[in-house]
This record gives sequence, C-alpha cells and structure tokens, in this order.
Amino acid sequence: MRNVTIVLAVAAVLALAGSAWADTTWDGSEGSDWFTAENWDDGVPTGASGHSGSIVDGGTAVISSSSVAALAYTLIVGDSAGGTGHLEIYDLGLSYSLQTRNTTVYANSTITHEGGQHYLYRPGFTLVSGGTYYLKGGELYHSYSGGTGNLSSGLVEQSGGEADLENLNINVGATYKIYGGEFHQSRAANILNVEGTFHVKGAGGTITVNGDYTQTGTLIAEVVGANISQINVGDEAAFSSEIDMEGTPVLNQEYTLLVADYLNGLPTLKAEDAIGGTQWGADYWTIDTNVGTDDDTIDAYVKVTYVPEPATMVLLGLGGIGVLIRRKRR
Repeated sequence: MRNVTIVLAVAAVLALAGSAWADTTWDGSEGSDWFTAENWDDGVPTGASGHSGSIVDGGTAVISSSSVAALAYTLIVGDSAGGTGHLEIYDLGLSYSLQTRNTTVYANSTITHEGGQHYLYRPGFTLVSGGTYYLKGGELYHSYSGGTGNLSSGLVEQSGGEADLENLNINVGATYKIYGGEFHQSRAANILNVEGTFHVKGAGGTITVNGDYTQTGTLIAEVVGANISQINVGDEAAFSSEIDMEGTPVLNQEYTLLVADYLNGLPTLKAEDAIGGTQWGADYWTIDTNVGTDDDTIDAYVKVTYVPEPATMVLLGLGGIGVLIRRKRR
C-alpha cells in the first residue's frame, strides 16, 4: 500500500510539473499583460528547460510592470506557417526585464524593445527569422564565452539603447540597421561577420567591434549631411564586397566609414556610386583606403568623399574663367 501511495504521489508531482512547464501559447483573452496567467493557454512561461512561450495569434504581449522578470526558455513570436505576434519590452527596474535562451521573430512579427535588459543566455541563438526586432532603449545583451548569434533573415533596427553582443553573424537575407544608441561587444576578440547587410545611418550610433569585422555582404553607409558613424574595429577588417553610399551628402565632404588595425582586402564602391554613376546625378564618390600595419603602428581606414563629376568641374572652371574675363574688360 505504501508503494502505491508513493507512486501516486510521484505521478501527481510530475503531472503538476508537466502542467507548470508545458509549452504555452498567448491568447490575450484578459488584455496585454505578459504576467497574467489567463492570457496564456497554459499559464505564464516559466523558463523551464526545453519549453516554449509562443505569441502567434496576432496579438501583442507587453512586459511593463512586475516585481519579477519575464522568463522563457524558447520565445517564439509569429511562426513559419504565417502566424503573427508582437511583444513590447519595458524597464521593470530589475537586472533584466526578459531572459530567454532561444528567441525567434518570424515574418510580419515584431519585438519592440523600449527599456530594460533582454538577456540572451544561449551559446548560439537566432534572433530574427524574417521578422523585425526594434531596439529603441534598454539593452539587448548576449554573453556566453565562445557563443555566436545569428540573424538568419529579417531586420534588427536600432535607434537607441545598447546592443552588447558576443559574436554575431548577419546572414544573407538579414539586415542590421543602426542610427542611434550603441553597438559594442564586451569581450576581446568578439567578431561581426556580415554576409547580409550592415546599414549605418547618420552619426547617431556608436559602433565598436572588439575583434574582427568581416564583410562579404553589403555595407550601406547612409550619410546625413556631414555626418556618418564610423565602425571602430579592434583588430582586422576583411572586405571582399562593396559599399553602397546613400543619403544626403555634402559636396567635397570626406566621411570616415571605418577604422581598424589592419585591412585584409579592399572594399569597392557600388558601381552606381563611383565615377560615371547615375545615383547622385552629376556627382560621384571617391574612396581612400589605408591597409595599416600588423604591428598596430599605423591604423587602417576607409574614407569616402563626395565630389563633383569631372564634366561639372570643367563647367565650374569655365565659369570661373568667364568671371575673370569680365573683370578684365571692366
């Protein structure tokens, strides 16, 4: 009889644990509060190993007021079958507002990070897979020695806050766009590998790569007047692809796009931006590079200048001659 009682007790405990740790899906039946159990079909995600919280019904979950942080071992926003979802993260006044091991945002779905820390604690993660992560405030933090994060497709758009990431791969089909806040890495020798697109706009952001910067995809440098944020690389910058110049440049303005210890391979300008191009009307860009030295005595750099097209310069010269002739006649 005792054995039967023990078996029944263990079964009851396991049943309760299974219920508490089961995968749970957002339905938003009682509003938008993440921490309201009735907004999930099987209770609030607990972060227990192997279990997930999914927001796929088109609704919006909000993390904004709680004495404890939000947890999810796996957080899924939207899904590959066309389901959509949205999450908003605000500062809870705690060490972090949200802790996840795996986070994936699918197409037509979003995470909007307004404040607090979103702590990613898996060695490798896929942050966006067709969806969009808006970093407006707070901190997106990944710290795991030797870990690497991936943007498989979709967009991370940083207009503020802080992105402190270990090693990051921006894969083909993915874009990281920064025009505000700080992008950096806490550990030495961390890398940024750009196979997709790294888009730097204006001078609102600060960008520091502690280790190597590798670009086989596209760097979009979108200038705003006389301003562009430079990429500061602690070690080597390796280029085997092009730079796409965009924005509203100032004539004859030199822009420093990147500073590193050493350049391995030289970037080229997108054809339409270079001499004879049409994107900028009568004007074009020139590029100036210095490969630097292995002993760090001379920094490497990539600079571009927006200058008049040669025919325009000839016309300007003829105009100047005409002014001189008129003055002499007087």
